[in-house]
Amino acid sequence: MSSRRKCAREGCTKRRTPGREYCSMMCRSVVDAFERTERVCRAITGTESDELWVSLVALNDAVSEYRERFTAAWIHAKELGITAAEWHAIQDGALEATE
Repeated sequence: MSSRRKCAREGCTKRRTPGREYCSMMCRSVVDAFERTERVCRAITGTESDELWVSLVALNDAVSEYRERFTAAWIHAKELGITAAEWHAIQDGALEATE
C-alpha cells in the first residue's frame, strides 16, 4: 500500500504528500473557504447564505475539474517530450512554450 493518501478536500482525487492533509495549497484554500462559509451561513440565513454556499460548491467543483485538466495537460506534455524540469519552468514563466 502506498504511503501517499488521498487529499482531504472533498471531491479531490489527488494524492497528498505524507505528513500533509492536502495535495496543494489550492485544495487547502478551498477547505478553508468551506470552514469560513459554514460559520457565516450558520450566523445568517436566507437567500444570501444559500447563494454563498452554492457558489462555494461550484468553486469546489471547478477546482476539481481544473486539477483533472491540469493533470491531463501534464500527461500530454510528457507525450510531447517535455521533461518535468521544463514543465515547471513553463509554469514559472522561465521557459517559453513553443507552438
